[in-house]
Amino acid sequence: MLDQLFVAPPTLQAGKLASARVGGIWSDDAIWLDGVSRMPRMVREWTEHQSARTYPSESTAKYNDGKAIHYNLLHRWDTLHWRIILVVTGTGDATLKLKYKGVTVLDSGAQSSGTHTLESSTSLSGAGVSISTWQLAHIVPKLTTTGNSTARIQMEYIEERPAASDYSAYATPDSYTDLSTPNAASLNKIASAITGLNAIARWPVQGLAMYDTDWTRNDVMSSRKKWKAFHHGDTLYYRVRVRKDGSSLSRKCGWRIMYDGNEVASDEYSGQFNADGDGQVYSDSVDISGLGLSEQDFVEVDFQVRVYGSGDSAGRFYVDYVFSRYAGGVDLPGAISPTANVYGDTGGQTATLAKIASVLTTMADDSGGGYNQGGDAILFGRSVAVPPLARKRIYMVHAGWPTLRYRAKNAKLHWGDDQSQGLEDWPSGSSSRVRWLDLRGLRGLAPGMVYYVESETDDLHFVAETRS
Repeated sequence: MLDQLFVAPPTLQAGKLASARVGGIWSDDAIWLDGVSRMPRMVREWTEHQSARTYPSESTAKYNDGKAIHYNLLHRWDTLHWRIILVVTGTGDATLKLKYKGVTVLDSGAQSSGTHTLESSTSLSGAGVSISTWQLAHIVPKLTTTGNSTARIQMEYIEERPAASDYSAYATPDSYTDLSTPNAASLNKIASAITGLNAIARWPVQGLAMYDTDWTRNDVMSSRKKWKAFHHGDTLYYRVRVRKDGSSLSRKCGWRIMYDGNEVASDEYSGQFNADGDGQVYSDSVDISGLGLSEQDFVEVDFQVRVYGSGDSAGRFYVDYVFSRYAGGVDLPGAISPTANVYGDTGGQTATLAKIASVLTTMADDSGGGYNQGGDAILFGRSVAVPPLARKRIYMVHAGWPTLRYRAKNAKLHWGDDQSQGLEDWPSGSSSRVRWLDLRGLRGLAPGMVYYVESETDDLHFVAETRS
């Protein structure tokens, strides 16, 4: 497992010589953290605007079908961030409250007619929330309207992020140049940067629920499903399937994936699909590095379809996963060689120190001012809230973390060539506990492998990998 490859970085004492062993650990840790920063990240589910309603007394916001809007979040960090769009119409006003385990963490106050963007953060402990790490938090939006006003909300994201206190050990490494002699304090900034980044390299790696939609005819490309994402990486990976029953060969279909308004993948098919298998499978990757986006830009990912022709056959589209990661290489540091000078102009050891520092500061988006939480930091761990809708499958990319945490019933984990592992049902009557499975016992499940958890009864609410 990846976590077993990290070694706590040693520090140097003033007046002592730096050893190749110390430098080697720094180099290995920087390479390991770089690998963590490049992990795949799935696009995320969210809640688009629903029908406007009146809420004469404080009530849970509703979907169009009248069901309650709520989210599950695996607790990891103390700081909760959100972006919610509240639309109010009428001569009265509306108030939105966000409840985290029953505690109010957001109170919008009375908002008059108009569109209101509520984007902020709060300390959970400061708000009075009591919760342990890796407990499942229930998050509920509550609305109240007055007069003849109606309200509707769009839940763009709710997530926990690390705060400055979580990476307080981080220090900006110095510049290391030939013919200069860095002292212990200067070199130890490398160890501090590693320690600080390792502290936040502990977020839950989450999956994506398989999406499926029917064969309803539409003669032009039309949106069927939208996800959100904080832009990450240079490559987008996807798996799309199309199936129909074969009763008519004249019905045709096309699909495409739009990423921040850019068409990045598409295909069209008019043949016969195998209805009892995977059907026509489109699984590939696409370069998204040229879209002009920066790390952490908040983007929309839109799956669109076109179904046309005179046939009357039934069928479905499936999107198994859409995720992004860094596939390109990076100029990683090499080894620190025994008997060679760590500084000076021999053996290239100073260049290795400089590369270690460069890899660390790139992950932190650190140009000398420290870790940049709000900027282009690549190593930026979030715990993302997801709506706990009834699901059939959730797809994962194995991060190498040892623990799978989940909330499901009648479920199995599937990987490799028809390998599976049964999962325990979630504890009856418990809203915050999740089950867990040690992934280290699954032979053949390697980091980077795509696998999925499936519930026979569509009772699948949450899946994530964690480092502890």
